[in-house]
Amino acid sequence: MVGRTCQIVCQKMSTVGLRIPHKVHYNGHTETWVNEKQSTIFLNPEDRKSKMLAQQTMQHLLLHEIGHIFVKKFITRKIKKDPEFAKLFGDLTKHYRRKLTRITTKGDFISNYAQVHPEDNFCEVFAVYCSHEGKIRKVYKHLKKARKSHVVRKQAYWVHKFIKKLR
Repeated sequence: MVGRTCQIVCQKMSTVGLRIPHKVHYNGHTETWVNEKQSTIFLNPEDRKSKMLAQQTMQHLLLHEIGHIFVKKFITRKIKKDPEFAKLFGDLTKHYRRKLTRITTKGDFISNYAQVHPEDNFCEVFAVYCSHEGKIRKVYKHLKKARKSHVVRKQAYWVHKFIKKLR
């Protein structure tokens, strides 16, 4: 299932206009993680073998991890320091230490996991944007259905504009 999912993810990224080379490896860790410098995603055995994980969920997981690679390659320190960017996503210059406290649903975040760290906030928005193949109206429709606030809509639009500039 992972191989086919990787193909779908690459196809969605291509539709958005991005080609971010990456490798997927399997590991024995308890969670999936990414080494941005090597552009390598390490899938844990639970995610890889799970018949319960829907293909769509696996696609989102891979797109999220590719989002970390995207941050490393394209989101410069200058962008991270930009007040507009920091207001939308949080301070990505902060040391990556996830807040593992109990997370409650908030409309100003695209997902519960987006609340863990500002970089994960960005990666979650990136993943949703790419999963909808960069079609901003589809993204907005998804956000409206999920009852997300105007903040999340602005985040998605920022990603949309930035990726368009990269083309």
